[in-house]
Amino acid sequence: GTTTGKFRITIPYPATIPDDKAKDLRIFWMDPSDNKWKLVGGTVDTTNHTVTVEVDHLSIFRVAFYTFIASNLSNIRVYPNPFNDNSANSGITIDQLSENVTIKIFNIAGELVDELSDITGKAQWDTKNSSGEKVASGIYIYLIIDHVGNKKVGKLAVVR
Repeated sequence: GTTTGKFRITIPYPATIPDDKAKDLRIFWMDPSDNKWKLVGGTVDTTNHTVTVEVDHLSIFRVAFYTFIASNLSNIRVYPNPFNDNSANSGITIDQLSENVTIKIFNIAGELVDELSDITGKAQWDTKNSSGEKVASGIYIYLIIDHVGNKKVGKLAVVR
């Protein structure tokens, strides 16, 4: 038979996912025509640990993290900036990235501090150098290079 109308789908997610990460959860459906997960959307309820969305068809649905993948580097966001070590944040987030970018972090003397590679959509720098040691308070320069060679440069600050 055929079913018409709207359906409300609510899917729980593990309560162990922190609220600041849960905000990136969305509902996806399996498209049998190409066997790929397609974004439906959803509203996250961090109190009840659920994601809810209205759909117009029945299918196989799942909750997963959604990362926006930009077509270029023009709208990247770097936050929190400045990063305060006393905050609840576990590092500096860089998002709205395009596909397969490399992020290089330099100190003010121009020395390479850390490098993140093969990143798509969103990255998090833990404010540690490539040896795993916390970097000192100060200003750092980031250089983002995408897979076709486009570059974006900016400053970020770390406060310890």
